[in-house]
Amino acid sequence: MAKTAKKHTASYQKYFDGYVTAKVEKKSGKGYKVKRFYVDNYHVHLLDDKQWKMRKIIYSLLTAGSLCLFLIFSLMPGQRNISTYISVPGCITFLCLIFLVTADIFYISCPRKMTKYEQHKSTSYIKIWSFLTFVFFAITALGNIYFVISHRGSVVLNDYFACCAYLAGGGFSLVINILEKNTEYYEEENDTQLPFYRS
Repeated sequence: MAKTAKKHTASYQKYFDGYVTAKVEKKSGKGYKVKRFYVDNYHVHLLDDKQWKMRKIIYSLLTAGSLCLFLIFSLMPGQRNISTYISVPGCITFLCLIFLVTADIFYISCPRKMTKYEQHKSTSYIKIWSFLTFVFFAITALGNIYFVISHRGSVVLNDYFACCAYLAGGGFSLVINILEKNTEYYEEENDTQLPFYRS
C-alpha cells in the first residue's frame, strides 16, 4: 500500500514539475480558489509548424502501417502462426504495438510548446516503444524465416510474404525511433503572469 502511494506521489510530482499554485479570485467575485500555473520554460521542437505537423502525420502512418501489417499476417490461418517461435514473440510484438499506438496518440495530442512532463513522456515513450516494437518484429521475422527454411516442402506464398511484412513493420518502427532520436528541442521562456498571491 505504501509503495503504491509512493509511486502515485512520484507520478503526481512528475506531472506537475514546473508548476506553482496560486490563489485566483472566483468568477463570482466571492472568495478565491487555488489554481496551478506552469512557470518553467517550455520545450519546443526545433521544427517549424509545417514540419511539426508532418512529423505527427509520418509517425501516425508508420505506426498504423506496422499495426496493419502485423494484424493481417498474424491472423491469417496457417501452420506458422501456431509455431511457438513465431506465436510467442508475435504476442509480445502485439503488446508493444499497443503501447506504441498509445505513445503515438499522446505524442500527436501534445501542443507545440510542451511542459517538462509532456516533453519527457512524449519523447521517451515514443523512442522506447518504437525500439521494442522493432526488436520483437525482428525476432518474429526471424522465426518466420526459420519456419520457411525448416518447412520447405509445406510452405505457401503467404509464408514468404509474412517474412517481408514483419521485416517491413519492424522497419517502420525503427524509422520512428531514428527520427525521434535525431529530433532536437530547445527551451522557450515562459511569460506566464502569476496572480498577486502565490504559495
